[in-house]
Amino acid sequence: MHMTEAKLFWEQTLRGYNGEKHFPFPYDHPQRLTSPRSGRGATVSFELDTELVQLITSFAHQSKASLYQVFLTTYFAYLFKLAQNESDLCVLSVVANRPLRELHSMVGMLVNMIPCRLQLDPQCSFDELLVTVQNLLINALVHSQFPYQKIVSSMPISVNTEFLYETKEEYGASESISLVDDIHLTRVDSLDGSNTQIAIFDLIITVRHDPDNKSIKVLFNYSQDLFDKCTIKTMTERFHILLRQLFEQNTERQQPIFSLSLLLSNEVQLRHELNSTYLDYSRSLNCLPEDFARHVDMQPQKVAIVLDEQSVTYGELLHSVNQLAFRLSTEFNVQLGDIVCQCVERSIEMIVGQLGILACGATYVALSPNDPPSHLAILIQQTGSRLILVQPTTRDKFESIITTLHVTYDIQTDELPPPVGVKLDNLA
Repeated sequence: MHMTEAKLFWEQTLRGYNGEKHFPFPYDHPQRLTSPRSGRGATVSFELDTELVQLITSFAHQSKASLYQVFLTTYFAYLFKLAQNESDLCVLSVVANRPLRELHSMVGMLVNMIPCRLQLDPQCSFDELLVTVQNLLINALVHSQFPYQKIVSSMPISVNTEFLYETKEEYGASESISLVDDIHLTRVDSLDGSNTQIAIFDLIITVRHDPDNKSIKVLFNYSQDLFDKCTIKTMTERFHILLRQLFEQNTERQQPIFSLSLLLSNEVQLRHELNSTYLDYSRSLNCLPEDFARHVDMQPQKVAIVLDEQSVTYGELLHSVNQLAFRLSTEFNVQLGDIVCQCVERSIEMIVGQLGILACGATYVALSPNDPPSHLAILIQQTGSRLILVQPTTRDKFESIITTLHVTYDIQTDELPPPVGVKLDNLA
């Protein structure tokens, strides 16, 4: 392979990639992204159960794909969902970099990193995504001898090299590196016995496959400068859920990638509870004015509204609402089902007007004081309202022939509006 050809390939592959932004992981300490780090790392892992391992292995065999390709595809889908449907993704992967047979038995670190960029189509299925990733890897591996340092230095200026280091997909040595027979690498703890780990990247996903024991272990190595352990534990749980979703339910692999879910069981339950909006109308229900009056009886001295330096208790608010409702019913003959508009600034009077209109059985329609008078006139004509509640600052927006009433909240009275037969099926 000619190095000039490889350089051109990587420049074309990474052209237009926005590497200036960090991948939106759920960082606990995002302020440290641009500051020097200690390099301290830690790992959270989980092991797949035997049945799930068998399902993934069988799928890889049937798809004529390696486990490396299957898990890399899964990781792309995971990042897509984790980043809330970010479709332009780039993951670093490690290759053995021993293309010649003579290099297979050579002792030394010859590995190279390649950036696997994927522009994911949210509408594609997992099976289709796997084929895309396979083709991506074939092209990348052909040019994998080109040093990663030179890839970074020759990339277009719009690509940020630091982002490419933030995510790395690393698999077991059995799939990437050939070791000399009878030579075994043994892990050595640090001199002080603390077994301290180093975080080279923000996050490294390692999938360890043991064919003899038919086991697969997934490890999340993370930077302690950026993440807390509980956050990474949650991320591993989401990845585990995605694996189960894809391989325990065959139909999910045929669905669009965007339909996959990373929700935990407690989050699914919460979503179900929030969406359970069914209301049994066969039981006795009250209208808003009745519920408000009942609430005032329980705690009349409690503060109901606070606006800047002003505050109003529930008792004071009810008095003002009663006063307004009484005037609407007696002076302006507002009846059940009538439409009354209100055009006021954000204020305590706005709340008084809303409740006062509803208390006399009318329908409340809000008008924005920011709209031009011509638009307000059209809205009044469309609603058929014959009365507009206003403030001194909004009165000039309406023609003199339109009946208006200044709404206030500082009048104290015990007068109650005449009873009206407001029901739940009324507009009010």
